[in-house]
Amino acid sequence: MEISLTFTTLGELLKEKRIASGVSLSELSRKTGVSKGVISKIENGETKRPELNTLKPLIEFIGVSFEE
Repeated sequence: MEISLTFTTLGELLKEKRIASGVSLSELSRKTGVSKGVISKIENGETKRPELNTLKPLIEFIGVSFEE
């Protein structure tokens, strides 16, 4: 039996949830106060470990739990 493990990065999860919610980068930026550039870098994997004070408004707006 072959087991396949798939890992989703934080950025991939954020982007997936944002798009599924129909929210643009600009709208997410306006509603959270996090710059569009910072959000883009997180989603594209350029920022691997964003600070908690950056992440908190993003995950609250998108509705992602810390566990997820």
